[in-house]
Amino acid sequence: MPRDGPTPRGTPRHIELPKRKVFALRAALFDAIRHHAPNRDDALLKRLVSEAETFAEEEMGQPSNDVPLEAFLKAAVEAGEASVRDLAARLKRPVDAKLAAVLRALRRRVENPRCLRCAAAAGGTACDGSDEDQVLVAAGGDCILEIKDAFRQAFALARGLYTERGGPALAEPAVTLSTEYLAAPASLLPGRPLSLNARTSYGDESGAAKWSEVEVRTAALHLAEDCLGSLRYLLLHELLCHAFQMAASPGPRKNPRSIVDPLSEGWMDGLASELIRRTAPLSGIEACDARKALSLHLERADVHRSHPFPQAEHVAIGVDASALVLRLLEEKHRPGDPAKAFEDFLDISIALNADGWGYAERSIGLTNLVRKLGVRPRDQELAEAILAFRRGSDIKSVIGHLA
Repeated sequence: MPRDGPTPRGTPRHIELPKRKVFALRAALFDAIRHHAPNRDDALLKRLVSEAETFAEEEMGQPSNDVPLEAFLKAAVEAGEASVRDLAARLKRPVDAKLAAVLRALRRRVENPRCLRCAAAAGGTACDGSDEDQVLVAAGGDCILEIKDAFRQAFALARGLYTERGGPALAEPAVTLSTEYLAAPASLLPGRPLSLNARTSYGDESGAAKWSEVEVRTAALHLAEDCLGSLRYLLLHELLCHAFQMAASPGPRKNPRSIVDPLSEGWMDGLASELIRRTAPLSGIEACDARKALSLHLERADVHRSHPFPQAEHVAIGVDASALVLRLLEEKHRPGDPAKAFEDFLDISIALNADGWGYAERSIGLTNLVRKLGVRPRDQELAEAILAFRRGSDIKSVIGHLA
């Protein structure tokens, strides 16, 4: 989601070393669990998680950074494995294949120290808790590799789409990644505490130059399997829906908190979920992550939940508008080419979000689109403008019919 107000340009900011240690430990643990023993309720696995929690809580209370990150991880993994094997012996039961795979994955993680790789790439020493860490984490940051990888993948996908389809007026923004620590999970989606969430800020200069900061916020002490599986969707939402949003605007972009944009929060969020689904295999962990993305998207738009997302009504408008436009394009290409219909849908989606029309105009425009295309007979002029739109043409030919 966007963040209100300008952010000064500068070096990306990242969470402090003790908190990165906690993130690295819990990310390594739950990544191993979700790949090798997902959704498992088992006393031995619970012991492993409990040992990791103890190490993490103790680290958060340390007054210094005397223990390097990799030494901290190695000690935590060794203590966790020893505790699991001790409990297994007392229970007189073996460590089964799935739990053994989790332990092997954790050992591989500590046997391949990321800190040395990161420091070598930056030509310096490993992080020590000083201000110099910020430069190392910005340049490398393998301690938060899960976040960095999801950001890189989302950025590459979003940048490619906007470069190809954003129109000639698009001023590609400089996009940076920052991280922030949260003491407790956020409650942005009622009933679903989020140990990872994100927001995007604009620091545009006067004129056409654009700058977007994507900030991932993590309650690292509470990081769990479910949120790791949502990380790709989280970052693609920020990059596809917000980082390049309004980048064709001739002046600085504004994102007033008092107005919800149904185009980015509903229409483009649904597109993010669909793109994840289309690139995921039919089974396995990535397919599971794609289902999580769709579930989060649908929950955000569900106005009938017992505790709905605060912006659900506006998100639903965007979802309804996108469905009507996609249906119109599918009817145009029937019976032969659903792939072409989706390509046309991508073109118009990216062009609409890249254009500089403001949040209030977008809210009114998509409400009008639903009203004009959601009835029979449809508004013929609007339908024809949508069907006539081609990649690279002026999207204002469509927007003009939405006022």
